[in-house]
Amino acid sequence: MSLTIETKKRMEGLYLVTVSGRLDSNTSPQFEEKFTELLANRVELVTFDLEALEYIGSMGLRAIFRAREAIKAQNGNLVLTRLQPQVARVFEIAHAIRHVPIFESIEEADLFFDVIQRMELEKQSEPRNT
Repeated sequence: MSLTIETKKRMEGLYLVTVSGRLDSNTSPQFEEKFTELLANRVELVTFDLEALEYIGSMGLRAIFRAREAIKAQNGNLVLTRLQPQVARVFEIAHAIRHVPIFESIEEADLFFDVIQRMELEKQSEPRNT
């Protein structure tokens, strides 16, 4: 099976990347090429929707970790959503889950980031004791 990657700009700096098929040694160069194209833009948050990702190999994990590091270099974040159980298990075995936020749905990720931003705005508006 092949790899399909669809990128959707949700807002300025926010992207949804839907990955379908197999991410392995044969398809990871395609993934990395597509992701390099995305990084030509200002990137604050990339959400990988992995609901249709059926298989991930070691080179696929490596490609996602490289994507994460590239986003971090731009002071951005990467999150994963809707992992199939077999894909989630690979991340777990590779001890990668604690390093990458994983959400059950895109809506859950959006809600989480909405709450974080509201909390930050509230902190900024609090009177400061000097």
